[in-house]
Amino acid sequence: SALNIVGFVGETKCVAITLISEDSSVKCVAPSGTGGRKDLRIQVAGVSVHLEKSIMYEAPKITAINPVSVPSESAGEISVFGINFGVIDMSPKAVIVGVASDPCFKTQWISDSSLKCVALAASQGKSRNTIQLLIDGVKSRIERAVFFEYTDSLSYHTACNRDVSEQCFDCVVSFCYSFHLHKQDLLSGDILHFCELAAAQFCGYQDFTD
Repeated sequence: SALNIVGFVGETKCVAITLISEDSSVKCVAPSGTGGRKDLRIQVAGVSVHLEKSIMYEAPKITAINPVSVPSESAGEISVFGINFGVIDMSPKAVIVGVASDPCFKTQWISDSSLKCVALAASQGKSRNTIQLLIDGVKSRIERAVFFEYTDSLSYHTACNRDVSEQCFDCVVSFCYSFHLHKQDLLSGDILHFCELAAAQFCGYQDFTD
């Protein structure tokens, strides 16, 4: 009887389970989910059959980005829309992919179909960019993504000499901090960290971490 059969995808119970054949097959309606491969576990009268990493949800897919033009120097907030972002907050990571690959300063999960990325200042000025998501080990596909563009150049592109040096780093932090303190587009406690990441990005500190 199907009443004695229970199925799980990962740790989540099947939405419904149907007995197809008395001794050979059942059908599990998988719960909503996202991410990497999940185990399938079927229990029949207390006896468990375990198929490791046999189920994989579809990868996240981005269908729209708003706005499509982002000021280079601002901590621009970008809304990302699509599918398979997770039915719960799985701490997605968003990376801006263009001339360089730069992580969003902050990524905020909203729902299975939307999230927000606070973009770092553009390290390379105006260019064609997209966003790639990493959710539970699965990446969205860049070739099917939509694009946005930075609209202007950063003040420190001309004010600071670009090289891997303390002078470059301090110059960018100074310009960046003054700009965002005046603009008030970031929480005061976030400005220094944001500007240090922007400086590391601009000056070429490849191993700088947050």
